[in-house]
Amino acid sequence: LAANIDVTKDYLYLSDLNYITENNWSYNGWGGHEIQKDKNQDEGVLSLIINGEKRLFAKGLGIHAKGQVTFDISEYTTRFPRFIAKLGVDAARGGLDPRQSISGSGTASYYAPIRTISGGITVTF
Repeated sequence: LAANIDVTKDYLYLSDLNYITENNWSYNGWGGHEIQKDKNQDEGVLSLIINGEKRLFAKGLGIHAKGQVTFDISEYTTRFPRFIAKLGVDAARGGLDPRQSISGSGTASYYAPIRTISGGITVTF
């Protein structure tokens, strides 16, 4: 499962893990394009508009509309009891406001415009 894990850190990035590819559990949603790790769909820097300002991110996932990415992070839930994420449309795509979702096998799910997600949940994302 792990691709580039540094065991000395007190955090873990999803883009450092391998997502589940079996049974079409992860796909980009834009034919002929792959899910991007640490870059947007145009292979540029990931960015979001947060509180009216463009913010750049060195880590993250670029997934096109109608795409889905699924991770099994159950082996990390004891060491990392919280899940925090920022999600939305890359700022390079303008001020679009579609909905994104995070759902999990724990106690929380999320479906709303761009927000910061935080919680102690086991997530299938």
